[in-house]
Amino acid sequence: MANVFEFLKLPPNHRTGNKIVQLVKHYKEVPASKKGFPLIGQVKKDGVYGMLVVADDGRIAVFGRTGKELTSCAAIINNAWVNSLQAGVYIGEVLSFYKCSLEQLSGVVNPSRVNELDETQASISVNLFIALHDHITLPEFISGQSKAAYPERESRLIHAIDGIPFLSEHRISSVKIYDESSMGSFTKLCIDSDEEGAVYKHMTAPWVAGHKGFHAMKEVMRVDYDLECVGYEEGEGKYAGKVANLTFKWRDGQTLKAMLGKGWTHDAAEDMFNIIKSIERHPDATPMLKKHNRYPIGKVYRVKGLADSSLGKIRLPKVEEHRHDKDKGDY
Repeated sequence: MANVFEFLKLPPNHRTGNKIVQLVKHYKEVPASKKGFPLIGQVKKDGVYGMLVVADDGRIAVFGRTGKELTSCAAIINNAWVNSLQAGVYIGEVLSFYKCSLEQLSGVVNPSRVNELDETQASISVNLFIALHDHITLPEFISGQSKAAYPERESRLIHAIDGIPFLSEHRISSVKIYDESSMGSFTKLCIDSDEEGAVYKHMTAPWVAGHKGFHAMKEVMRVDYDLECVGYEEGEGKYAGKVANLTFKWRDGQTLKAMLGKGWTHDAAEDMFNIIKSIERHPDATPMLKKHNRYPIGKVYRVKGLADSSLGKIRLPKVEEHRHDKDKGDY
C-alpha cells in the first residue's frame, strides 16, 4: 500500500519520521514566551487523524499522521469523489456515525490490517466521515510548509467544501480566544459537551510539517500522551497468563507503567501475552510475529491519566488504543 508521497508520485521517503505533518503539543508544555492572544479555539474530536488527499488527476485516498494510507475509508473517499472535491490536502479527524470506541475505530482504519471486517467493523466502516479543520494545497504539502496563517487556510477549506454533504456540515468551526479566562471557559465547554478537549491555533503561524509547539496546542480533560512501549508485566492469580501492565518510555530517561484500560478485554490481554511468549520461545519467528497487531513492544500507544503527579509521572495511567498513525512516542 502506497504512502502519501508515493500516492503523489514522489519518492516514499520524501519526508520521514515525525516530519510528515504538523503536530499538536500540550498547551502547558509550550514556553510562555511562545504563547500569545488572540488564538483560534476549536473542539478536539476524539478520532483518528486523517488527511483526505485529492490528487491533481482526481485520485483520492485517506492517510494517517505517519503518511500511511488508512484502510476501509470508502465512505469518505466516495463522498469526496461524487462531489468533485478539488485537489488539495484536507486535514481532520476520522470518525464514525456508528457508536464505537476509539480502539474499535482505530482497528477498522489501521493501515496494517489484513483481516476482513467483521459485522461490527463493517458497520463502523460504512458510517465513516471526516471532521475537517485545515486545508493545505498540494504544492504546500509537498514542500512541507504553507506560509498562509490559519484564518486564510480555514477560509480556503470553507470555500472548497461548501455544499458538500458530510464535509461542510461536519467541519470543525472556530472561535477567537482573547485571554486565559475565555480559554479556560472554552476548554470546559468542550469537555462538558463530551468532547476530548480543545485545540488552540496561533493566529499568524504558518503550517509547518514536523512542527510541534505554539502553532497548534491542545488542552484535554485528562492528561494524554502517546508513548512507546518497551516492556510488559504478566498479571497474577486469575490474571496469570495475561498482560496486566505495559511499560513505556517516559521523560528524562525514565519509564512509566500503565494498566490496560478502556477497550482492552481479557481475551485481548491474553492474546497479547501469548504473542509475546511465542516470540520469546521462537526468536527465529520474531520478524513475522512482531508485525502482529497484539505485539506491543516498540509500538506507540495512547496513555491517559487523571493528571501529572507531583513525582513527574501520571496519576492512574491507563493504556488506550495502539497509535498505528505514529512511529515515535512523545519521549
